[in-house]
Amino acid sequence: MNLVKNLRIGQRVRAIQINDPYTRVKSGECGTISFIDDLETIHVNWDSGSTLGIIPEIDDFEIIAHS
Repeated sequence: MNLVKNLRIGQRVRAIQINDPYTRVKSGECGTISFIDDLETIHVNWDSGSTLGIIPEIDDFEIIAHS
């Protein structure tokens, strides 16, 4: 299953492991998907103010279910 195809702008995500030594995004931090580019990078507006994208094959994250 290709997770990226099931994602939508506005969905919330939680970082599990972001494999970028220079990022401010920490494990457990949440954010909102702003767009998904042609390379399937998931661009997120993190609650901390960062705008780092998630690379599905490299970074671990989860979708936060709506209650």
